[in-house]
Amino acid sequence: MILQDFEYEKPESLEAAAALLAENGESARLMAGGTDLLPNMRIELEMPDVVVSLSGIAPADPIENGDGSITIDALMPLAELAASDTIH
Repeated sequence: MILQDFEYEKPESLEAAAALLAENGESARLMAGGTDLLPNMRIELEMPDVVVSLSGIAPADPIENGDGSITIDALMPLAELAASDTIH
């Protein structure tokens, strides 16, 4: 099935992504990997006017915490996480 027409935005910061969401309200959807959104758009479960991709936002590096835990940015791709010096 062919997707409906929509605008594609790829902001480079969280602030810009938030502004796009605020500006477009209910007609905008976030896309990180697209594994849920695109199939739902194909079967017309989701029909946003604007898709805001998070792929242009650089993730923060993993952080080793004092208690031995590690904080991982939700935008961190698994391949980059596996290659990180923080993950042993």
